[in-house]
Amino acid sequence: MVAFRTNAHLTEYYLSHQNYAKAEETIREMERIRPSSVWTEMYRGFLAARRGDRKGAQREIEKLESHSEGTEVTIFLAGFVHFALGEVDAFFDAMQRARREGAEPALELRYSPLFESIRTDPRFLDLQRKWDESRPPAN
Repeated sequence: MVAFRTNAHLTEYYLSHQNYAKAEETIREMERIRPSSVWTEMYRGFLAARRGDRKGAQREIEKLESHSEGTEVTIFLAGFVHFALGEVDAFFDAMQRARREGAEPALELRYSPLFESIRTDPRFLDLQRKWDESRPPAN
């Protein structure tokens, strides 16, 4: 599990620095460790989108959405690929659906360099406010 998460974090780093060759290497390692992971599918789709391969990215979105008919996790992961494709409305639709299901990728969206450009969008600020309101108060 540690090796998988390490490669996932490296993939995020390489994608955020537009080093697609290195991102592909770490995704291959993720595939070797956990070939059926939805996180592997998301990163594969994200990379395809960043490389301009819309069909490849869409294929990964379809895979993600087919898992258990779109569980809350696969909803936001598919949304991440929509974001990489530049489909901002579809991204926010997925984030709203995931929020309603109780799956809030708040950490990824707040801190990942992949999503830096979306943080000034009023829809993101609204989502952030809703996440904060739904959290139980600290003891």
